[in-house]
Amino acid sequence: DTKRVAQIQVKISQYTEKVSEGLSRPEQKFTHDILYGLMKTGIPQLGSLGRSLGESISVKKRTERLSRHLHKADLGRKLMKGHVESQKTRLKECEYLLVDLTDITKKYATKLEGQAGVHDGSASKIGYGYPIINIAGVGAGRADVVPAYSELYSLKQEPTSENLKILEAIGAAAPYASKEAAFVMD
Repeated sequence: DTKRVAQIQVKISQYTEKVSEGLSRPEQKFTHDILYGLMKTGIPQLGSLGRSLGESISVKKRTERLSRHLHKADLGRKLMKGHVESQKTRLKECEYLLVDLTDITKKYATKLEGQAGVHDGSASKIGYGYPIINIAGVGAGRADVVPAYSELYSLKQEPTSENLKILEAIGAAAPYASKEAAFVMD
């Protein structure tokens, strides 16, 4: 398994290098560390991610470093742009770009900031959570799906409407898709 772990680490490094191109060195390191930590632990908590990195500095210092980058205003948008650019050759081959509007409800997490009323399909009622926009490319007769865009946002904390968020997401993916590609939305 050591060989397999080394191969996965190389793939993670190659991917993070692509998506963080143009960012500062600390932002590139943050991108690698977050992705590596998530892959290693499967737990999206900074303390767990910090412990998984195995650096010589204290876990507290690692957690503080990761936290500083999470609060950077435009970093998420830059990384999403880098991801879409990394998928551009595959997106050019897609005939359809599927726009999926969904949401996630946080039934027991009542103190999370920015939660708003969203439709909870499993309970057929309104619950508190966050809307999500996903865009994926597919081709006729092809089995692979190309993840192009994904954003979780807060209706309370975002100054834009849901319709503008949809248009922003489509605008982010459209330049990398084929001119003949059709956006499909349910």
